[in-house]
Amino acid sequence: MTHDNNLYFHSNKASVPNACLLTTKLHKGSVCYACFTPDGSKVFSAARDSVVKLWDAQAGQELFTFRGHKDSVNGCSLSANGQYLVTCSSDHTVKLWEVDKKLLEKIPEEVTDSPPIQEHRNPSPNIKDETTHPMFQDVALSMSTSDSEEDNAMHTFTGHTGDVYACAFSNSGDRIVTCSLDSSVRVWNAETYEQELIITGHKRAVNVCCFSPDDKTILSCSEDQTVCIWDAQIGELRLTYQGHDSAVTSASFSKDGLLVASSADDQIQIWEASTGKCRQTFYTNSGNAILCCSLSPDSSLVAGGLSSYSIQLWSMGTATTLAVYKGHTGWVYSLHFSPDGKQLMSASDDETVMIWAVQSERVSKCLSIRRDFSVNFCDKTGVTIAAPDFKNRVVVVQGDEATVQLQTNIEPSRIRCCTLSPDRTTVAYGSENGNLKVIRISSGVTSEGRPLKGHTATVRWATFSSNSQTLVTSSEDFTLRIWSIKDGSCIVCASHTDVVWRCQFFDNDMHILSCSSDGTLKVWKTETGMLEMTCAGHREWILCCDVSPDDKLLLSASVDCRLKLWSSQDGRLLRTFTGHSDCVRSCRFSRCSRLVASGDDQGFVFLWDVEEGLLRVLSRHEGWVTDVHFSADSQMVISASDTVKFWRQTSGELLQTFHIRGSFVKYVAPSTDFNTFVTVDNAGTLYILKRILPVV
Repeated sequence: MTHDNNLYFHSNKASVPNACLLTTKLHKGSVCYACFTPDGSKVFSAARDSVVKLWDAQAGQELFTFRGHKDSVNGCSLSANGQYLVTCSSDHTVKLWEVDKKLLEKIPEEVTDSPPIQEHRNPSPNIKDETTHPMFQDVALSMSTSDSEEDNAMHTFTGHTGDVYACAFSNSGDRIVTCSLDSSVRVWNAETYEQELIITGHKRAVNVCCFSPDDKTILSCSEDQTVCIWDAQIGELRLTYQGHDSAVTSASFSKDGLLVASSADDQIQIWEASTGKCRQTFYTNSGNAILCCSLSPDSSLVAGGLSSYSIQLWSMGTATTLAVYKGHTGWVYSLHFSPDGKQLMSASDDETVMIWAVQSERVSKCLSIRRDFSVNFCDKTGVTIAAPDFKNRVVVVQGDEATVQLQTNIEPSRIRCCTLSPDRTTVAYGSENGNLKVIRISSGVTSEGRPLKGHTATVRWATFSSNSQTLVTSSEDFTLRIWSIKDGSCIVCASHTDVVWRCQFFDNDMHILSCSSDGTLKVWKTETGMLEMTCAGHREWILCCDVSPDDKLLLSASVDCRLKLWSSQDGRLLRTFTGHSDCVRSCRFSRCSRLVASGDDQGFVFLWDVEEGLLRVLSRHEGWVTDVHFSADSQMVISASDTVKFWRQTSGELLQTFHIRGSFVKYVAPSTDFNTFVTVDNAGTLYILKRILPVV
């Protein structure tokens, strides 16, 4: 293995048991459509970033980009012989492309046992406007010529007067059918480029169209609540399937042409293609809208993409739900089975395409937890993680396999914070209704926590003392409470005049630091709860605070775009750091107490010297930077946002970007040696990353 400037990690898939085989995030906009090549080895995906990409279905490696459209690309179709691609767009055009067969035969570059920690394993990062920054120059110069803006389409079809929503080749490959917002369906000659038919029978936008397997008829579905079958030669209406009570979002033939599946509202209807008789109706478990549907090649399964961001799979024979796949964080716009029916591909508004293993009689039971997690690292037992799940229970899992050690009963009010004791024996969690509970992890797999009553509003933060005997919590009721784990008694700390966001022990647990929406930091005596000092100076909420490892300095980060450095001895303001242009949401001292990292809502990470001020700006995330950490030697920085990024502190060099399945993370927790990292995204996916190649 060569030593380079990348970090290499093993992302343990056992920690996220799921039917998802691959997640790609190659586009810079919602993915409207994705389909397999005839042999199932490659994928074409069309998106709102105005391009179509060809990529390998096993490794997720991008092979080519088709550019030329001026607006969202809503659909694409490959001819049966694999020589041509047709695309349709919101720019009102349809384009025909010649496909280099070598691309379809291309074997992706060998993937080593230790790939870079990008889910899609794509060696070309998404380049944004910051390509002029020195850290991006080499990458920008190495981009392939396929990423140029040149339009290499063979022909552009014009005629539609609205967004073109779908396109498809005939099975013979000599004709193309398209449909549009303009309510028309049009047929084009793929060889002469002439428009052969204009079908104007629909009263509203036409969402989907395709040829029947024998090319004799055309299927279309519309916002006018109908599914129609048309004569492919003369455009005459043959059948109208009526039964949907709302806009029909998708429709398709079965592979043998005997059936038609269509989706509208919360149902999928299966029709006899020749008669229009409805044979079956499938309803979602939750009543969510179905945005797309697809039949498996053998017509034994039907899948629906839901507005709840999930995918539901039914058996055609028993009409029962076989699987519910979760992982997307946006609407699912497109579904397609692989030619062998063993995989299902979904394209989503969250800018990703996912490929799922189709497993009969299985409901996906991936561990889905919320982002308010707590972690404890141990050399002997490995990592222990506590977090609320999406059913509003607290789960405690251990090890790389994320084995469940504890699961509480469902709480009536949403859990907002969760913390593990340092000795890994106890977990505490607080809810929106002010309830606080503690529970021994050894008490059993399913247990009820012991209530600690006192808070009257949402409990926002909780943390244990180093000896695990004391717990401090902060709340939207403007108070902190210091609890004895032994007897449940508490001391109330009341001086803040607004929400108290965070609190932490310092000075060998003798003092507690808190920050609040009232714009102040406060220091309290742990033993008595007495207020010792108030640090006032911010003009807006303080969202984050930290104490230097040597206990001499306090740090506050505020909505007023400033960081402030204070003396922990007398509360004196030592320095104000200015430079951020938006809310500063995260901050952290280095282990040496000399450096500070801060993250803002513009996606920038700033590095500061406590004596000299600004050192450098790290650019850039595409969302709020919600967490930052230094390595023990202060040589590396990690930041959490829409991705997790690893930086070299001394130069600002971006070492690696980890692309999550969801759209953002809230925290990332590094082990002391900076070799293991834990984070959870907004889709509920838990990641345990283990570093396997040191930086040289």
